[in-house]
Amino acid sequence: MKFNAPYGYYLNVMELRKLYKEIKPDVINVHYASGYGTLVRRAKKTKTSIIISLGEVMYMISQMSLN
Repeated sequence: MKFNAPYGYYLNVMELRKLYKEIKPDVINVHYASGYGTLVRRAKKTKTSIIISLGEVMYMISQMSLN
């Protein structure tokens, strides 16, 4: 991807969409829900993604969803 975090999670959307068209993946492993999950969601490809959240990030996301 062209841009680094934290802005890359928003600025790489067009590049990710282009990769989707070329690769046509069935599954995408984003590893963290916060940054890469945001990128995948903004690219509007959530049906093909798997989010793996570990430790503190999972706690943060679950707390956000409670609010």
